[in-house]
Amino acid sequence: MSSKQHLHGATHGGSAGLETTKTVLDAFCRPPEDGAAFRLAFISAKLSEKGKPISNYPTEDEQQRLHDVLGMDTSFWSKMQQDSSSYFGAEDHAKPHSETHSMLHSHTTNLRLLIKVAETPPNASLAVDKGVPYAWAEFGVFTRWQPGGRTAVLVQCGRGTETIGALRHLLEPLTRLDNVKDPYMVYALILQRLVFEFDKSVWSWRDRVRDFEKDRLSQKAMQSIVTRIVSNEVPHGDHKNSSAPSEEHEPGKPTSVVFNMVPPEPDYQRMHEVARHIIHCTEMLATAINVIDNIIQEHDAFVNEHADLLKDAKIEISNTRKAFRKHKSFLQGFHLRSKALEDRLSNEVDLAFAAVTQHDSKVAVKIAEATQSDSASTKTISFLGLIFLPSTFVCSLFSTSFFSLQPTVQVDGTQGTQGPPSTVKSDNVPTYWMMSDRFWIYWVWAIPLTIVTIFVWSVWQNYSVKRHPKARSEAPRRLKLGAMFSPFKKIREQKMEALHEIEVGQKV
Repeated sequence: MSSKQHLHGATHGGSAGLETTKTVLDAFCRPPEDGAAFRLAFISAKLSEKGKPISNYPTEDEQQRLHDVLGMDTSFWSKMQQDSSSYFGAEDHAKPHSETHSMLHSHTTNLRLLIKVAETPPNASLAVDKGVPYAWAEFGVFTRWQPGGRTAVLVQCGRGTETIGALRHLLEPLTRLDNVKDPYMVYALILQRLVFEFDKSVWSWRDRVRDFEKDRLSQKAMQSIVTRIVSNEVPHGDHKNSSAPSEEHEPGKPTSVVFNMVPPEPDYQRMHEVARHIIHCTEMLATAINVIDNIIQEHDAFVNEHADLLKDAKIEISNTRKAFRKHKSFLQGFHLRSKALEDRLSNEVDLAFAAVTQHDSKVAVKIAEATQSDSASTKTISFLGLIFLPSTFVCSLFSTSFFSLQPTVQVDGTQGTQGPPSTVKSDNVPTYWMMSDRFWIYWVWAIPLTIVTIFVWSVWQNYSVKRHPKARSEAPRRLKLGAMFSPFKKIREQKMEALHEIEVGQKV
C-alpha cells in the first residue's frame, strides 16, 4: 500500500501539467484511497490588491470544506492574513466524541511568509521605465498532524513551478515514512527552501547596490582618463578644442575641461527606490526570524504537553530543533547583510551628494576666477574713465553757451570796447574770452539735482520693503523714517538693526 499522495495546483498562468485549484482541493479533502500517511498539495492562488479573488483562488464553499474536513481556519484566506508580512499559529483539536475532550485528535498549524526580490520584466511588478522592478514571493503553509503520524500539508505558493518543484523534492523523504513522528518536521524542510529564497532575495538587492558602486567607479575612472588626456596629450598652447582658459598649459596640470566633460550624474530617484525595497527586505527578514522563534516556542510547548505521544520520536525532535536553530542562524546572517546593504546604499547616496557638491564647488571656483578676470577688466575700464572724467567735465562745462569767444571788431568794422584782446586768431582777428552773467543758473540746477540723486540712492540702499516685508507693517513709523532719512550713518545702522530684530521676533 502506498504511503504518499501528491497533489499539485495550478500556477497563475495555468501552466501545463498542473491541475486546477478545485481539483486539487477536492482530492486533498477526500480520505486517501490507498491509506497514505502523508498528503501534500500545492496551489497557486492570491487576492488582488483590492482584496478580490483572482484565478485559482478557493471559493467560500471550498474554504468551508477545508475547515470542516481538516480543521483549517477560514481566516487563513482572509485579506488580513493574506496581506500579512508573516505569522505563525498552532492549534490543538480534541476528539469530538471524547467525554473529557482531553484526547488530542489533531494538531494544525498556519504559516505565512513574504519575500521581496529584485526582478526583471515580464515577471516584475513594475516596469523598468517606472522604477526598480521587483516581485513578491508569497508562501502560505497549512499542516494537519494526527496521532499515529498521519499528516496533510497544503502549500500556497506564488512563485511558480520552480519553487513548487524544490519544495516537493525536499518533502520527498517524508512520503517514504509510514508515519511522521514529529509534526514540525515538515517546517524544518519547508524552511530549508524558504531560507534559500531569502538568500536569493538579499543577493538580488545586493546586485542593485553593487551597480551603483560600479557606476561610481566607472565615472571616477572616466574622469581619471580625461584628466590624463588633458594633462599629457593636449599640445602646448593648443586650446582650440578645450574649454580651458587661454593661458599657457603646464604639462601635468589638468585643465577645467575635466569638470565640463565628466560631471557626476547620480540617479537619486533610483537610489531611493532601491533603498525602499531593501528596507522591505530587511523587514521581511526580521519578521521571518520572529516566525522561527514562534515555531520553536510552539514546538517546545507541543513536545512538553504531549510527551506521551512523542516518546518514540526523541531523535526526530532533536533533529527538528537543530534544524530550526540552523535556519534561524542563516536568517540572522541575511538580516545583518541586508542592514549592511542599507548602510552601503546610504553611503553611496551621501557620496553622490558630496561628489555633486564638490563638482559644483570646482565649477564655482572656475566661475569665480573668470569673474575675477572680468572684474579686473572692469576696473581697468573704470580707471580709464576716471582719468578722463575731469577733462570731460571741463570740456562739457566750457562747451556750454555760458562761455564764448567774441571778436573785438564790430560788424561795421569798428574796434570793440571790451579792452585789450585776450587772444589773437590765426587770421589776426583779436578775440575776447567771455562768460555769461547767467552762469549761476548752471549751479542752481546742478547742485540740488546732485544732492537729490545722492539722497534717493541713500534711501534706496538703506531701506527696502523687500528686505523687511513683515517689519513693514509692524515697525513704528518713526523707526522706519529714521532708517530711511537719517543723515547720520550710525543712526541709520541702529534703526536698521532694530528693524531686523523686529522681523526676527515675528519669525520666531
